[in-house]
Amino acid sequence: MPVRTLSLVPPPAYRSVRLDDVEAIPVLKGELLWRPLRARLGIRAFGINAYTARAAGDLVVEEHDELGAGAGVTRRSTCFRADRYAQAEDRDRAIALFTEGLEEHPDSPALLYDLACVEARAGRLDDAMRHLRAAAAANPAEVPRWAAGDRDLDALRGCDGFPA
Repeated sequence: MPVRTLSLVPPPAYRSVRLDDVEAIPVLKGELLWRPLRARLGIRAFGINAYTARAAGDLVVEEHDELGAGAGVTRRSTCFRADRYAQAEDRDRAIALFTEGLEEHPDSPALLYDLACVEARAGRLDDAMRHLRAAAAANPAEVPRWAAGDRDLDALRGCDGFPA
């Protein structure tokens, strides 16, 4: 049996990073720079974000509703991180990030919906339809409206269970 030694020095209670050292992810068509502090520091608490402007007087945070459908830091942070990969056609990485977000919030209609969109674009139609149905079950009032004109879901239109 190995001998365990006890350390008298406690682990650090904090970590510090410079905002300039946290990757800047352009959001809102590049109008805003979001820095994923939660992911960088492994923080799971709500409300830990950093936004920076490119220049004095520029937008620092997007207009948002913390109470509405799809609101909250988990969806936004996952979407911001995954969207850049989806737009760059790195759909596997985007799918992995949405899946990671769903591990923490498995019933999030917005995360399920966004994952379905990327999966549909990647040709993973069975997975996309499963996640789209789950999103619609979680938010039957909004998901059909979201899906109605979403071109990412064109390959699923006409499938049984399509929510629009």
